[in-house]
Amino acid sequence: PLFMTLFGRVVLRERVSRERWIAVCLGFGGVLIVFHPSGVGLGPAVLFAVAASIAWACSTIVSRKLGQVERSSTILFYYMLLCFTATAPFVSSHWTPVEIEHYGAFFLMGIIGCIGHWLLALPEGHCRDGLREFHLLVEFHRFFF
Repeated sequence: PLFMTLFGRVVLRERVSRERWIAVCLGFGGVLIVFHPSGVGLGPAVLFAVAASIAWACSTIVSRKLGQVERSSTILFYYMLLCFTATAPFVSSHWTPVEIEHYGAFFLMGIIGCIGHWLLALPEGHCRDGLREFHLLVEFHRFFF
């Protein structure tokens, strides 16, 4: 949320309320506690987590910006194509076949992920209140998974 709020303010010129900044700073304080502010917990894993957070914020900001001029389905297609081409070289050497009993779970995860990314790609003006709440729930799931 820190990078999303910061990039949203700088790149998209979004207004950010004082309450949101307070919530973001409190959340970042919690992250520092988890990472051990003494520096003991700092290492490559922490740097990867920060890099992933920055990459996700950039991805979401680009999706929101493109959502103003492109269809959600177009953004979703190219996002998935980029993710596939970026990760395929790293996973291809470690690939193991998926067992048949796991196909249903993979299919369900794919559908839910596709819906979530489609909602993230929707432009601001196209979301009704209920859909916006679901969109925020999709954003919020990142804290737990």
